[in-house]
Amino acid sequence: MLKSLKVPTFNFIASGKEILSLELKNLEYLHQCINHNFQKVGEVLLNCSGKIVTMGVGKSGYIARKLAATFSSTGNPSFFVHPTEASHGDLGMLSSGDIIIAFSKSGESSEIIVLISFIKHLNIPYICITENPLSTMAKSANASIFIHKTQEACNLGAPTTRGLLGKKLLIRVHDIMRSKNKVPIVNWTCSIFNAIVEIAKKNFGTVVVLNDHKKISDVDFKHTAIKTVMTSKFQVIHPNILASEALAKMKFSNVKFLLVAINNYLLGIVRMCDILHIGMS
Repeated sequence: MLKSLKVPTFNFIASGKEILSLELKNLEYLHQCINHNFQKVGEVLLNCSGKIVTMGVGKSGYIARKLAATFSSTGNPSFFVHPTEASHGDLGMLSSGDIIIAFSKSGESSEIIVLISFIKHLNIPYICITENPLSTMAKSANASIFIHKTQEACNLGAPTTRGLLGKKLLIRVHDIMRSKNKVPIVNWTCSIFNAIVEIAKKNFGTVVVLNDHKKISDVDFKHTAIKTVMTSKFQVIHPNILASEALAKMKFSNVKFLLVAINNYLLGIVRMCDILHIGMS
């Protein structure tokens, strides 16, 4: 049956050589990654007295699984933990002396980022392998290896959209909002000067008047009462609303943040920059 099909002529030899040439070029890029960061990661691993735990999501997860298998085959106790399972109790397998190696192309894998504080609390060294040295994962790691961006051998070069789709469907306002203990809040009778002091303390660009859920800009008066200049043109959103909907509301209303509240009780603030930071647009 196959012989009867009229398949267009295709030069498989040329295609195969082209792919291998591209892979060789990518190996040259990898050669540049062997630097002081690589040395530091090696030293951290050499001092490991416990288990080597690898983790990653998607294709990064496959690489993490392979690395764990390689470590185990060389006599170094190692296993793979999926970040989602880790957040539901699998991190309980960790103990003093262990090391975590996390893989993420973007360095912004939300499944891993939520685990970082717990990993730090256990005082377990954490190594990050990523393409982005400015990422959240890289900045919080004890040591990192940065892989230069290379060209895919696949001529389609189609980026996956599943990560972005998952964020739009799952991440809600309460997952990324700034809780009110991190937001400048003042009484409506306080002076603008004191409001600015509170803004500076919390490193925020706005201040919330607690009882009325109103805000002011960062203006420079010293004795004027805040109630005389505050604006009532504010936007409120429920914490269970999807972050993607919050972003759409900010764009439509031409504002940079929304007050998060239930029945007029302030819970915090969600900012446009925080939503964009997790890769949602």
